Amino acid sequence: LVVLPFEAKELWPESHAVSLGVLLAITGVTQLVGPLVGYLSDRCTSSYGRRRPYLALGCVLAEAGLLCMHASRSRLTRHCYLAALTLGIIGLNTGYAAFTGLLPDFVHSRMMGRASGVMALMTAL
Repeated sequence: LVVLPFEAKELWPESHAVSLGVLLAITGVTQLVGPLVGYLSDRCTSSYGRRRPYLALGCVLAEAGLLCMHASRSRLTRHCYLAALTLGIIGLNTGYAAFTGLLPDFVHSRMMGRASGVMALMTAL
């Protein structure tokens, strides 16, 4: 959210306010991926575990999106940047949803409060 205003001014100098709204709308709508990933990972029966496939998928999607964002920004291809932003944020949300699902898989229920606090602190840092 810090970088998006600068990106909007760089890619759409003539209408950066509207384009910033579009960029923020994209990041907001892609937040809906989290609950879907949580639902799917809870029911996953992969030999790699329930969360690992979604962690890996999220990392790959996020990296692909970031690389495409960089490439499209340097070439000033606006629509590619929008698609790359969408892909990158979907990847980040996929990975984060799987990451937060790890806690109940590995922590005993009586330690959940403390573990949640530590996880939140480490995520903020």
